[in-house]
Formats: sequence, structure tokens, C-alpha cells
Amino acid sequence: MQSKIKVLLAAVIVVCAIVAGILFVRANRFRTPVEVIFTITVFPADQADFVIGQARSAKIKYDAAKESGTKPALAQRLSVTTAPNSSILELKAGTETRDEARRFVESFLGLLKAKCEGKAEVALMSETIR
Repeated sequence: MQSKIKVLLAAVIVVCAIVAGILFVRANRFRTPVEVIFTITVFPADQADFVIGQARSAKIKYDAAKESGTKPALAQRLSVTTAPNSSILELKAGTETRDEARRFVESFLGLLKAKCEGKAEVALMSETIR
């Protein structure tokens, strides 16, 4: 009986160690040294949903990454947020260097403007690189 308890206890300890290791690796895996936050404005405001859809597109993220020299996996993690009934969008992405961040914003904004041409105008309001 005692040997069964010892084996069960050892198995529980091993499983807990594996789960802790997975959680630790997962939490630290996708941290990037540089974060870029940029806000854009959309005109006309009623086209903001269309622009959000374009900005969240995997294709535009991938193309911007390739054009700017950023890793596509980092570009796919780009997040787009907006306030309700607002034409201002906030986008956050991670890159490895400040130079990559600037190039990514330029590429992404250029591609987004091209995708939205004729339906909406998109302009950069601010850019913060940390």
C-alpha cells in the first residue's frame, strides 16, 4: 500500500513540474524587446469598421512584415482596438529593434492606405516606440 502511495505522489510531482515548465515557457516566449503603439484616424468615420477589418487581415500583416524586414510571426500578433463610435484606431505590435518598428509602421500604413483607397482615408496620428 505504501509503495502505491509513493508512486502516485511521484507521478503527481512530475506532472506538476511539467505543467509549471510549460506555463513558464509559454509566458516568456513571445515577449519582444520593442513595442510600437500607433494611432490612426479614419475618414469618413462610418468606414472605421471596414478599416478595422482590413487592419486585422493576416495578409496585410504578413505583407507589411515582409516589406519591412520584420518577422511575420511578430506582425501577426498586431492588435487593433478602438473606442465605440470613434474613428480613431490604436494598433500595437512588437518588433526586435526600434528601426524595425519604424519600418513596420511605414509599411503597414502604406498597405492599409492602398487597401482602403476609394472607401476611406487613413492617416497616422501618433507613434510611440518603447
